[in-house]
Amino acid sequence: MKGAIAAVFSLLAVAGSAHAAGPSAGGWRSLPIGPAYSVSEQRSAFVMLPADAGKGSRFTVMDLTRGQPVCCLEVSSPRLQQATLEHSYQVPRVWASDLTSGLDNGASGASHVFAARPVGRLLGYRFEGHFTESGEWGGLLLPADAQAAGAGKVSFGGATYTVVRTVDTLPDDDGGLETYRLTPETGGAAQTVDVRFGTN
Repeated sequence: MKGAIAAVFSLLAVAGSAHAAGPSAGGWRSLPIGPAYSVSEQRSAFVMLPADAGKGSRFTVMDLTRGQPVCCLEVSSPRLQQATLEHSYQVPRVWASDLTSGLDNGASGASHVFAARPVGRLLGYRFEGHFTESGEWGGLLLPADAQAAGAGKVSFGGATYTVVRTVDTLPDDDGGLETYRLTPETGGAAQTVDVRFGTN
């Protein structure tokens, strides 16, 4: 039976000029790479975006336990296709498919996937709680200047959003789907970000 957990964050905009055009919200995953069953596991972060991003582009991840954004993940590769993820990074097919399947139930086509490395505050950052509850292994990705703006609030991009997080687990509890819905408080279309954990 699918279980659902909903958490609501209010995203409060900062005053000032709007961001330059580019990817807004996306998703990210931390995955083991290299030979299976390696004695010393290596992990790499991957970001999933609705549009292209150049090397050096930075994005913020959410610490779900503390309810705050942590900067940054920095894009460190060109766009990666599923075959490259499987063969060059040796990411298992099911996880590679998670990354490339699209951010909105596939409605907008395949995600733009890039390898990324932690920089700034995120480098050496310690998440609290279990990885599926803290956001340590993946979740919502926000613009680099996203900041906490009080309890349950972050600011970025010159607009105010309400974000609802829903988690649906597979019947065998061996995977799940996190859905983040960002609704502008001033009206307009909502953005949906799907982050998959072994669902394909």
